[in-house]
Amino acid sequence: MTQRGTPPETAENMTEITLLRAELTATEERLEETQKDRDEWKGQAETLSLLLTDQRQEKPVERKRGFWRAIFSGSKV
Repeated sequence: MTQRGTPPETAENMTEITLLRAELTATEERLEETQKDRDEWKGQAETLSLLLTDQRQEKPVERKRGFWRAIFSGSKV
């Protein structure tokens, strides 16, 4: 089987090429729109994540001395 060169341009081929190019353009536009939507959703998810996490500064927990320890340790509170 021998390989032929590029088929001659015919009206049928040109119509198919035009339709395929239009379909490719539409697909690329949908992809671009989908990527923009993804980026927007990602931003919203990050914002909500920050709202759901505790953003307060942690304070060191002060431990109170127990009653008996204060009495028997010999130091004043």
